[in-house]
Amino acid sequence: MEQIKILEEMIEKSKDLREEDFYKLIGIKQLQAIASVLKQYKEAYVKANNYLYFNDSADYEVALWEVIRSLRPDLAKKWDNGEEPDLKYIEE
Repeated sequence: MEQIKILEEMIEKSKDLREEDFYKLIGIKQLQAIASVLKQYKEAYVKANNYLYFNDSADYEVALWEVIRSLRPDLAKKWDNGEEPDLKYIEE
């Protein structure tokens, strides 16, 4: 989640910047955050795609936890440790 916060802060700071000033804002920390988020997104997509591809009557709770594990490893770690992951309904 820290990577997401870094990116959100960068986006907020850049709203009124000219393009050339925007590039000055991006540093190694921001590039690492972008790379990490893209990696998590790809992993989650691959897992979701492959679970749907088999189109069987498998236990989809396990499949969904694998997707969450890619996107929010902090929640999956709580689940794995027997803690309440504090999932909340997210308005679209």
